[in-house]
Amino acid sequence: MWWIKMPNRDLLIAILHEDFLAFVERAFAEVEPRVTLAVEDYIRLLAHELTALAAGDTKRLILSLPPRHLKSLLTSVFLPAWMLGRDPRLRFIIVSHQMDLATLFSRLIRQIIASDWYAEVFPRTRLSSDHNTASEFITTVGGSVRATSINAGVTGHGADVIIVDDPLDAHDATSEVARTNVIAFFNQALISRLDDPKSGRIVVVAQRLHDEDLPGHLLHSDVWKHVCLPFIATEDTKYEIGNTLWHRSIGDVLSPARFGPNDIAATREDVPSHVFATQWQQQPTAVTSHWVSESDFPRAPSWPPNYSRCIMSWDPALKSGSHSDYSACVIAREVQQRLFIVNVWRGREDFEGLCRVGDRLADVWKPTYILTEDTALGPALAEHFARIGYRVVQVGTKGRSKADRFQANLARLKAGDVVLCEPAPWASVFIDEMVRFPFHAFDDQVDALIQLLTWTRENPPPPPRIIASSLGLRPRQPHPMRDPKNFMRPRLR
Repeated sequence: MWWIKMPNRDLLIAILHEDFLAFVERAFAEVEPRVTLAVEDYIRLLAHELTALAAGDTKRLILSLPPRHLKSLLTSVFLPAWMLGRDPRLRFIIVSHQMDLATLFSRLIRQIIASDWYAEVFPRTRLSSDHNTASEFITTVGGSVRATSINAGVTGHGADVIIVDDPLDAHDATSEVARTNVIAFFNQALISRLDDPKSGRIVVVAQRLHDEDLPGHLLHSDVWKHVCLPFIATEDTKYEIGNTLWHRSIGDVLSPARFGPNDIAATREDVPSHVFATQWQQQPTAVTSHWVSESDFPRAPSWPPNYSRCIMSWDPALKSGSHSDYSACVIAREVQQRLFIVNVWRGREDFEGLCRVGDRLADVWKPTYILTEDTALGPALAEHFARIGYRVVQVGTKGRSKADRFQANLARLKAGDVVLCEPAPWASVFIDEMVRFPFHAFDDQVDALIQLLTWTRENPPPPPRIIASSLGLRPRQPHPMRDPKNFMRPRLR
């Protein structure tokens, strides 16, 4: 502990006041007195980036790190404590997926501010006795920290700095509803809490869980700076830390002081592959669900000429913007219980554009039935196709999630009942979405296919009538009471 050995007290106070990394070391000893902090390169980088945020040089920051790498302590505890020391009028909102976690951050900040050494470094910052609860406290000059959760809300509270720490529970990573709720809370409720949108700062610190988690959503915009630090480096990367350069080579572990070769091997063995790819490596695009694989989709050299039905299944998107969901259409010819996919279309079109695409596809493939979901644009698209003479079926989800509907059709998928017909220029994108569901950013082709599988399973084609014995099959016999050779049959008088 270098600060104990420093003889010049005034110099020590100046260093802790001005240098966030030095403050991190001292504050860590306050909250973790039994552990010695190893100041590794990645901690220096985080301190550098958070210092830039505190100074206002960075307004929007995303930090992606693996679990148990001190990201929450640095961002949600040490940063607000240091900034309040330098300006006790600042107001903070700290949000997490769980209220207990957010409250813990608030308690640790108060613990640091109440310490004797902190009072010596920052004599102007004092806690007010008027309002001091587990989740919220204020300073004597009006600064504050309010800790809350996604579900608790932030109505009526403003902030100069917003910290979002692990907003999505890892168990909800595959839940589209949970991910959408977090994004909606951020866009509609949280971001408007900045007292001054121009000078206000937001930092999101979270391990990656899904392509379309909150960091993934925010990264569609260029205003966010993203510091992404995988557990094991997958490429050579250079990071600027002030006047120094940290060079991280392929294979370098993020925290070599804590993770030796045996620890790395144990982590990879203990953690499921999809969890390691997302939470530890920050690579949601590398995740596959292992529900299906490419080998579950056999190939056929051409389209089947003989089939019972041709079915077109639509999953239309609500909007056509560049960041919106895709609309998707899967077209299959049904041969017994197997679906031969002859074409897949995916694109972003407004309703009129969808109608034009649909007309063109229907004119080529002459579908027996057209399926659309009974929500969003589905009914309007169904009405369009019905008006021009096609048999249309509006299909409901019966309240089941996409994952549940996918699982309900898993046996058919694993049995090879979905066959991809050549030529198939769409196959690589189609398969990528299938094998990565439910972790993929998009699932429109999945929706269209599962709708098709569900409907054909519940509505099988009628069995063919046997009208001759040329195939070696026994011809149908008339009912005995209708057989003219049967003298027992009733006769009309």
